[in-house]
Amino acid sequence: MGRVLSVSWTGTARHDAGVPGNATIATRHGRAIAFACWPDAPRSRASMSRRALGDNVRMRFSFGLWTFDSFTRDVDQGGVRVAVPRRVFDCLIYLIEHRDRAVGRDELVAAVWGRVDVADVQVSQLIARSRRLIGDDAQSQHAIRTVAGFGYRWVMPLASTPEDETEPPQTRPVLTPGPADDVAAEGNVVRRPLLPWLLAVLFAAAVLAGVLLQRSARVPAAAPADTVTAAREQPLVVLPLAVEGAPEAVWIELGAMDLIADRLRRAGLPVPSSESVLAALHEARRERSAPDEARLAAILGSTQFVRGRARPVTGGWEIVLQIGADDGPGLRVEAVRAEVIDGVQAASAQLLAALGHAGDEADGGDPDERAQRIQAAVLAGRFDTARDLLDGAPETARASPRLRLLAAEIAYHGGDVAAAREQLAQLAERSDLDAAMRLRVLIARGMLALREDDCASAERSFDAALSLPAALRPGPNPAHALAGRGLARSCLERYAAAADDLGLARLRFEAAGDRLGIARADNYLGLLDARRRRGEAALKHFESALATYDAFGVVDAQRAALSGILMLRAEQLQWHEALGAAGRLGALRARVSDPVQRRILDADRARALVGVGRYGEAEALLAGDGSGEPGEAAAHLDAMRADLAWRRGQPELARQVAARALAGWPPHEDEERRAWIAWIAATAADAKAPPAEPAHPLQLLAAAQRATRDGDRERAESQLRDALAAAEARATPATVARVAIDYVHWLLDGGRSDDAAAVAGRITGWAERDFDCALLRVALFHARGEAEAWARALAQARALAGERAIPAALQIAPAAAASLAIH
Repeated sequence: MGRVLSVSWTGTARHDAGVPGNATIATRHGRAIAFACWPDAPRSRASMSRRALGDNVRMRFSFGLWTFDSFTRDVDQGGVRVAVPRRVFDCLIYLIEHRDRAVGRDELVAAVWGRVDVADVQVSQLIARSRRLIGDDAQSQHAIRTVAGFGYRWVMPLASTPEDETEPPQTRPVLTPGPADDVAAEGNVVRRPLLPWLLAVLFAAAVLAGVLLQRSARVPAAAPADTVTAAREQPLVVLPLAVEGAPEAVWIELGAMDLIADRLRRAGLPVPSSESVLAALHEARRERSAPDEARLAAILGSTQFVRGRARPVTGGWEIVLQIGADDGPGLRVEAVRAEVIDGVQAASAQLLAALGHAGDEADGGDPDERAQRIQAAVLAGRFDTARDLLDGAPETARASPRLRLLAAEIAYHGGDVAAAREQLAQLAERSDLDAAMRLRVLIARGMLALREDDCASAERSFDAALSLPAALRPGPNPAHALAGRGLARSCLERYAAAADDLGLARLRFEAAGDRLGIARADNYLGLLDARRRRGEAALKHFESALATYDAFGVVDAQRAALSGILMLRAEQLQWHEALGAAGRLGALRARVSDPVQRRILDADRARALVGVGRYGEAEALLAGDGSGEPGEAAAHLDAMRADLAWRRGQPELARQVAARALAGWPPHEDEERRAWIAWIAATAADAKAPPAEPAHPLQLLAAAQRATRDGDRERAESQLRDALAAAEARATPATVARVAIDYVHWLLDGGRSDDAAAVAGRITGWAERDFDCALLRVALFHARGEAEAWARALAQARALAGERAIPAALQIAPAAAASLAIH
């Protein structure tokens, strides 16, 4: 299992400069392996998927005179019902639903036909029919554009969006009407696009200055009880603050947002993480100048929004916070302070009071402005800027626990793992850490230990984190500590304890209103089930996580979940589903910023292409001689190169490359895949099986092959029986098929066709989707002289072959083959 997780340094995930967000640690097989910034334009779906919004969503699309309703499958042209062929309808709906990106040819085929053996001419005919229906053609391409060498994309604007047809209607979270200068009246508030102002401000060294004002605040009248109750029933979503009249201080938009969210969270209120909100804002703002609030509410699962405004006044700053929705009068607080951070703290305290919470002044302290600016830069994925700000801080400030923790995170993102480890070790030894900071440091150390495959040390760090009093309070960090410990215990193969931790982490994410956290827990549970060989359960977890990641447009997390799905589909010999996941991975590739993950993604895609016999495309993805590949990608690429060489009948090259892949194979990484590569490396006459799990079916199969070469058929058969029993006990179709295929051929070589038929019958159900299984049936029926069954099996194998050759001898009818043998 690999590339299927994304966990955060201290429980957050970040975008890069393309949209404010957060950075992730990609975790492989239960261990964190790399921080990866999300790319400039995180992928967002053209519309919320029905799975994400619920089955009651009516997906209705209108353009020109046409209206398509995916719920009823009705099509109207100018008010007249039109009959549309099923595949034309499915093609158009799929392209429209994914109109924010190009759809790969393979992905479209899998979505429309549900299989992969579809000729190019059929695809071209379907596109031509779809264009013709709506008045488009290959020359104008005003609706369906051909993306050369890849697929197609819907480009015609829609008159309405699916979200407008959601039933029942969602309440739109808007601010309560108030005075002309309220936050709701945004006429004087300049809400700058996040990227331009963020780039400008994070490179500036703005310092807030002013004359100390006498502290004053207008405390709101007591809010009606039903308003407070409503606010508690849903998560409180803190949005970026609007900043007026101070271009040099617009960093406050993110910095204050994060500070307010933290303050509310420490008071025990459910508050989604800042990166979740920023990702949702990006998705809700797609193709609009301002976010669609109903869309935002649907993504985040809440209509309770905390909006804010910061503006300079004489000698200081005025901070206004407001909660408002359509169904209540809302809450509004104001505070004026000399320093903006003091103002945000004061307004947050008032908001808590209005919600019936006293807050906790002692836990966490008041961060200084520079720390908040660095945090804002880290949150936005601007690590160079964060490093500049950190380097420019006074030495005494840099020694503070918060800045030291930020320094460790920045070092990690810069690739200096040793520096990050040393800084965290020094922090852990300090006696002046408060409970919340110690919790964060221990979580970070645990994640770093997982990245370095020290699962036992990781578990100890998470145990220590969870023993702190701060871990008993609501919020995302305790949940991330539980999730981290679950990963460590999964790595240590203590599966029951891992399941307990991950299940509890998921519940805590739910209580905190953190939908991305819930998705991460689902992803980790998917990994756990995959390690326990519970394929169907693992797929459900991965697909649940992917639905949320799609809604948020979180590219790295989408990549991780899709890699897990592809791996499981390949192990189940479900190649057309694996190819669909590979197509989606290909669409994401340009937006994956980590070069290691991009090349591992190529290896994953190649695995699906090899599975359907598209060797040329797979070879293009794997291009290279294995030298100069980034990090852990080399072993995964070599594994696929060895696989491809073996399938092409190049055993010596396959063995050499397989041995190279094994030498660099990461510990705890995808043991099934490692066993397969070890088997290829062990197929030489003088080779010894590389060390691996002694009872693994492929190790037993390699031993049987050696016994056969040595002429000891009795020992070989015993080992073949043991290998098949072990494979079936593991319940992995790919491994069962590999052992059964070799066993059947061994029996046929010995003239035992009845025994061969009995073994082949165990995998005959997979022949409809797997070429190797289909080819085995051809060989079996050919050997038994069953001409009609052979002809059907041959047709099936040809349909699945792709570029794979069927031996010429097997293409001669059994009777004719017998006649040739006689003469």
